[in-house]
Amino acid sequence: MPHFAALFCLSVIAMLVVASPIATPINADTPRTNALERRGGEYMTFFYPGLGNCGWTNSNDDLIIAVPTSTYDGGKHCGAEVRITDKSGKSLTVTVADRCPDCEPGHIDASPGVFTYFASESEGVCDISITYSW
Repeated sequence: MPHFAALFCLSVIAMLVVASPIATPINADTPRTNALERRGGEYMTFFYPGLGNCGWTNSNDDLIIAVPTSTYDGGKHCGAEVRITDKSGKSLTVTVADRCPDCEPGHIDASPGVFTYFASESEGVCDISITYSW
């Protein structure tokens, strides 16, 4: 019986060693990125609107954007106009209608009606410049 207990313990230890994942440490200071992230310059992505943080229900065709939480400033800029210009010089004036919690300064989220004025949805991201009216 002692051999059985020793064999059993060795088997359990072997299973734990083989089954346990080997973790790679992650540096907490390294920012996580996704495929749409841009560094430097301003850019927009798109979202499918509905009831926004400004309290209005919007459709895909409405010329609206969601701004970063820091820019949204508790709704202070709801209804404000923003001018978007792409690299070719094409411009469009849009309205702030929502907050984008995942957007950093320099990144806005636009309705499909705004985004597709500049690029196709399949591109997913578009380099722009943003001119705020405030």
